[in-house]
Amino acid sequence: MAGYELPLDQPTAAPRRIPAGQPFELSLNLVRLGLYWVGAMVVVGGLQVLLIGDYLLLPVALAALPALLILFVYLATNARRGPTLAINPEGIWVSLRVRGFVRLGPQFTAVFVPWAAIDRIYVRRVALDKRICVAPRNPREFHLRSYPNVDVFDVLQRFYGTPLHASLTFGDRPADSVLETITRYAAGRTPIEP
Repeated sequence: MAGYELPLDQPTAAPRRIPAGQPFELSLNLVRLGLYWVGAMVVVGGLQVLLIGDYLLLPVALAALPALLILFVYLATNARRGPTLAINPEGIWVSLRVRGFVRLGPQFTAVFVPWAAIDRIYVRRVALDKRICVAPRNPREFHLRSYPNVDVFDVLQRFYGTPLHASLTFGDRPADSVLETITRYAAGRTPIEP
């Protein structure tokens, strides 16, 4: 399927999901993501019990229940998301979160960036998460600020330099495979920084 360009006069016309049938798709590995967050909760809760004492075991266990519920909602929301990155000969699709952590209504939209409109593609690591970042030459062309409730735009801009990114750490394909595919499809049309 050919790329989908966002019409300049209709910023809300972008699809909620990346269209199916792309030559290369990267989705979140929800099992790995869930285990990562459960492990983090066990470490934090375990440290609290070790540092403060055994009498804190029950409050920590009770605090873990709402945390597990929030984690379940987070994973269910990301399961609806579909692929986070797709690559084709015309450009790159990126799934963009347009609303905060848990809200009603559509939380994601898909943005297509043609190869000619990409300034650079690079890998950025924040904490344990390694991400592939797509920096468009002119972000205004893609109406990234005009979506309703883009409340995470500034945070993503600060951490990754662009709101268009996808996780390599929690992806369902190896990072090397993703970078090789991007290099092959880009065919020298955009700089790629591993």
